[in-house]
Amino acid sequence: MLEAYTNLTEAVKLDAQFVDAWFMLSEVYVWDWADQLPPQYNRMNNYRWALDNIRRVSPDSAQYHTANSWTKFQEEGKFEEAIAEVEHALRLNPKFQRAHTVHAWEILHARRDAATARAEFKAAQLLGGADVMSQVHLGTPDYVEGNYPKAIEEYQKASRSEPRWILPHLLLGRAYEADAKYDKALDEYETFEKMLNGNAAEIETRYERRRSALAEKGPRGMWQVMFDEQGQSPSPSPYNTARLCARLGYTNEVFDWLEKSHREGESDLGIEPLLDDCWDPLRSDPRYNDLLKRMGYTNVTAPRK
Repeated sequence: MLEAYTNLTEAVKLDAQFVDAWFMLSEVYVWDWADQLPPQYNRMNNYRWALDNIRRVSPDSAQYHTANSWTKFQEEGKFEEAIAEVEHALRLNPKFQRAHTVHAWEILHARRDAATARAEFKAAQLLGGADVMSQVHLGTPDYVEGNYPKAIEEYQKASRSEPRWILPHLLLGRAYEADAKYDKALDEYETFEKMLNGNAAEIETRYERRRSALAEKGPRGMWQVMFDEQGQSPSPSPYNTARLCARLGYTNEVFDWLEKSHREGESDLGIEPLLDDCWDPLRSDPRYNDLLKRMGYTNVTAPRK
């Protein structure tokens, strides 16, 4: 990753007017490890610096509107404005591959529109060939529609195409969990955590405990162990705690934790409440839909049956 960053910064130095180089640099700054990169050593400040330079070089380009769309969605929570922005990018340049990928991702996460998202991910693939960004998300429309075996197949393709990328393992874990293949889900979650922070011994101990609970008491026992782990953590994730409450049927507690996650601006809550299958039993609950509206989800498609 550092080598890719160095190559991009050299490209920008060679031609400061090269909008594609600035756009590619902005994509580097999307990831959490951008906190370790110059010039700001802060992920979002770095991203905004690159975005400002794209606007300076080409303020009405597909590249600028695509990058600006991502800012509106991820950092400002203006979901419908973000979609309008990337759709403007597509009108400017229908062949700009990344605009199709971003459009698909935003339509899926803001509206739960699996059919449109699938079409856009496939359009991106046709334009860009073996693009791992499109491939890794191509399974999510299937996941949203409840076709877990197909989702798993697509996520596995993404993992094989770029073994160093950790996201496919998280998505595979979610899909296996939804498909009641809990042993495989634990394998993927463990791989994801090890790739994320590398503290192998502690992670292996936790997953041995979870596997034992699954073998002895079934999935509910596994979820209870995970819930207890959250309670013992010095900084538990409100979103993950809410997710486990949903699995365990602690409905009232679900909304207490989701409200806490929303108040604290937890990043997971900003992208998961429409998609995660754990919320399926709650989608008709007025409290769930009230929370979605307060978060800015105003154009959600009907849930699957």
